[in-house]
Amino acid sequence: MNKKYIMIPIMLVVLLLSACSGGETATPETTAAPTNTPQETVEPQPMVEPVSIEAVQDILWQWTSLIETQPAAQSIVPNPENYTLTLRSDNTFSAQADCNMLSGSYQADGSFIKFTLGPTTMAECGEESLYNKYMAMLGDAATFSMLGDQMVLGLQDNAGQMQFANVGPAEVIPTPTALACDAGIDPETVSINTGDLYENYLAECVLATDYDETMPPTPIGLPDNIQVYFDPFETQERQPGDPILYIIPVAEYIAMWQANGNDSVAESVLALKELLETKPEPIPTSGLPILPYEEVMGVPDIQVQGKYLTITEGEGVRFVSRFSQGPNPVTRDNPPLFYTFQGFSSDGEYLITFFNPVTTATLPASEEITDEELQAMESDYEAYLAAKTTQLNTLSTADWIPDLTKLDAMITSLKYGPEPEAPQASNPLTNIRWLWTTLTQTDPASQSVIADPEFYNVVFKSGGELLYRADCNNGSGSYTLNGDQISISLGQATLVECGEASLSSQFIALLTSAATYSFESDALVLGLKDNAGTMGFVNGGTFIDSTSPGGGLPTATTTDALNVRSGPGTEYFPYGVVSAGTSFEVVGVSEDGQWWQVVVPTSLSPSGRGWVNDNYCATENTENVPVVPAPPLVTPTESATETPVPETTETPTPEATAEATSEPDATATPTP
Repeated sequence: MNKKYIMIPIMLVVLLLSACSGGETATPETTAAPTNTPQETVEPQPMVEPVSIEAVQDILWQWTSLIETQPAAQSIVPNPENYTLTLRSDNTFSAQADCNMLSGSYQADGSFIKFTLGPTTMAECGEESLYNKYMAMLGDAATFSMLGDQMVLGLQDNAGQMQFANVGPAEVIPTPTALACDAGIDPETVSINTGDLYENYLAECVLATDYDETMPPTPIGLPDNIQVYFDPFETQERQPGDPILYIIPVAEYIAMWQANGNDSVAESVLALKELLETKPEPIPTSGLPILPYEEVMGVPDIQVQGKYLTITEGEGVRFVSRFSQGPNPVTRDNPPLFYTFQGFSSDGEYLITFFNPVTTATLPASEEITDEELQAMESDYEAYLAAKTTQLNTLSTADWIPDLTKLDAMITSLKYGPEPEAPQASNPLTNIRWLWTTLTQTDPASQSVIADPEFYNVVFKSGGELLYRADCNNGSGSYTLNGDQISISLGQATLVECGEASLSSQFIALLTSAATYSFESDALVLGLKDNAGTMGFVNGGTFIDSTSPGGGLPTATTTDALNVRSGPGTEYFPYGVVSAGTSFEVVGVSEDGQWWQVVVPTSLSPSGRGWVNDNYCATENTENVPVVPAPPLVTPTESATETPVPETTETPTPEATAEATSEPDATATPTP
């Protein structure tokens, strides 16, 4: 039996309050007092008097005696210093109950008072301890008053009185309102869809609680964190075991505990990360990490119904657990069962945990436990728990109250932080192969037409990366935009000498001098620094940035810049241009063996298929790909922009490759 719930009445000194009725009472003989001797004066006894709540606040009170009416008795508390009570002016209280500490809140109205017990340690203080009785009577207190210099708490139903001695001012606790709570998240941005489970919820930033080793079963302590409460949702109304959601900064949490020489939080965080990275199946039924320890009220001896969840803000694992302080039968109510979620935010900066009480009618209530089940538990507790774990794991989510899927949906819906900005329309500058066609200079005033635009082109990728070709050289770099201003920084590039007539060096120098960008119809205009002139570019087609397929798949990797077309031939319109070194998954080959059908983004082709010329590709594992008939030839749509010169299907000669005069499509964008 769990000793937590045993009440051991102790009566150390019992005083008779009234004489037995119906008996003869002897009357002692009396003698008249001498006339010269004054009569003894009887001191009046102190009376119970009402006082304001302010008169008993911020004082350390020690429980000294108890008067009970049924049966009539008076008890003297043997160690008053072990049973204390302090009523704070903020309507919270703290108390010591022998070897345990407890706290909570209270409400006073005139001479009436009501205590709401909060977090309480659960240590076993010994058979002679009054800690259970003390906590129970605080919960039964109904009035407060003064008897001389003692505070008196009257119990409900006139059951008796608790008397407390004043031992001086209570230790001053800094007012938390003077501190600013900062968990890195504005609690007003926290939202959660509770469905039909709860009507209300409240998210609050809760100030850090110091690391404390005196709170069994484990130390406690949290940095500033976000806590979400549900009906009832006022902080002071929450009771242990009520539903609660935590959002805790991971780095600060670990640092707090390690500063006190305790690696438990760091180890639990690491264990949870490893679990979510490896995702073992089936999910273990023991040893699953649980944080924070403020919610761990014993040994988690039941962990069932495990499931990995991807939530809006990250990922985690949910399971049903219970916390037991000793061998206990598995029931639906005592110790209680909890839906437990443990996870991280997508950026790994926050620990997200959620606890919600659950039950199931498939388990008996605690008062329904049979002798047979108790015998099975006592004979082999591990085997008993294993059998119960198997039983609970076979239940469906609907066998639980609430349904586990409703709780899954609730934690999945959690959001916090500012709303993401609406997606911006794509910049017409990006992911286009821009071909240099004109140069206008102001000093001296002149305008030049570029004879071979295909040899001078630039691609502004949407992520801020830049690719360019300057005649026989290829290079990369980066760019930034600010309004209509542009800044270009060039990085790695080839340094081949392209000949005396080449514009390679000039093109590179002009790109680094770009200061503004604008559009004239479909043309791009780069304005140079110091109003030195402008560079004009025409749209050379959509740039396709493909990712490499997985190992072992049939693959085609471009050896030069290349059009991806809608069919196996230059008569088919191009979807866009890819740079040299782009790899595609190959899914077919043309009937003449000159073109590969490859996988492309569906944003370019609704079918997710395109075609590339074999003359400009290196292939792997393509021996067994199927032959795919050519699709019908269709007229290019307005959204399909034809590049100036199509590929040739002839295998290029070394001379042609070097000069790139007969293969314009192979002279476009450089290797990324």
